[in-house]
Amino acid sequence: MTEHMHENMLPKGKDKYVRGTDKPTRPSRHTDYVSLLGFKTRKQSEFITQVLSGFPFQAMGMLGKKTGLTSAQIRAAIGMSERTLARRRKAAGKKFTIEESDRLVRISRVFALALDLFEGNAEAAKRWMLNPNRAFNEAPMTMIRTEVGSREVENLIGQLEHGVFS
Repeated sequence: MTEHMHENMLPKGKDKYVRGTDKPTRPSRHTDYVSLLGFKTRKQSEFITQVLSGFPFQAMGMLGKKTGLTSAQIRAAIGMSERTLARRRKAAGKKFTIEESDRLVRISRVFALALDLFEGNAEAAKRWMLNPNRAFNEAPMTMIRTEVGSREVENLIGQLEHGVFS
């Protein structure tokens, strides 16, 4: 995949270069958070439709496979008990709700940023996500259970990428 195909999946306002320099703002490799969930769509509108339809359960398995996160770790981050997951798998339709699908996107989006931070090293990104961080006094994986927390983790990753420490 080329960088151009990922541009519509990058957060708005991300310039390709630090203003006034020829230094890239991020590593040239941008992890596509959509592909971490097993989807191949390139258009954000199609992906939003998939979220609104509810992800199939395979999306969680694919996220685990590509990130090294366990089912229990992912379930905790989306706020789902093991019993609820088992019950849903048996139900007709076998899909996540819109809210759960959106939470899977959140995990994938933040993990993709962590992967970029660690230059594609999934083990290092996973270790960073699961271990308490001095900036939060808890693990980033715990922080991303809420949208506010995930934004704080994204901000920290941006600061680390640019060598800005507060």
